[in-house]
Amino acid sequence: MLHRGIGRKVLPKLMEKGEGEIGLFVHDSLHTYWNVRDELRLVTPHLGRPSAVLVDDVHLNRAFTEWVEQVNPAAWAVVAEQEKAGAFGIALFG
Repeated sequence: MLHRGIGRKVLPKLMEKGEGEIGLFVHDSLHTYWNVRDELRLVTPHLGRPSAVLVDDVHLNRAFTEWVEQVNPAAWAVVAEQEKAGAFGIALFG
């Protein structure tokens, strides 16, 4: 199910409900280090197996890379985008 809104408001409420594991998490909101870091930390314990995490604009700070180093997903990559000067990150859990 798609949930739109400000992560710091939407995510805690969703995590409290505990309606199952997260199969796909897409971060495409405020791309500050602190916001990306906090959202990833919040959803990590709720990621299902299998699951995928996508984070846009990972070139702006190290939050995604640091998170990957901590959680050790089965596979991950940073992919350069051809149509804009940017990159997105993907992490897969098995």
